Amino acid sequence: MNTDFKLARQILEARMMEATSGRGSSDALLIDQVADPADMTRESADRDVVVQILDSESTMVRLLRSAIDRIQDGSYGLCLECEEAIARNRLQALPWAERCIRCQEAADFEYRQAA
Repeated sequence: MNTDFKLARQILEARMMEATSGRGSSDALLIDQVADPADMTRESADRDVVVQILDSESTMVRLLRSAIDRIQDGSYGLCLECEEAIARNRLQALPWAERCIRCQEAADFEYRQAA
């Protein structure tokens, strides 16, 4: 395995540990019975924030696992769209990157158009 990929795997695994260590956040989803409508609104807003955080963590874990799998199968560093090499600088900044910058910009544009 390439030395760069060994380092990338170490970074990815460390990030995975960080991302999965906060899993206690789901306790905040428990619904407390409160009588005051203002408290109910605050509790609901707090739960919404926790759901967003859990969703973000889940997405990051998926990206990290996918990158680790690509290192194992030898496809790490190749764009999932065009199969060209992802720039080294991009992988250093985002070791979980799935696309080259050109394909990522196209995907981001399509996402914004659909929203």
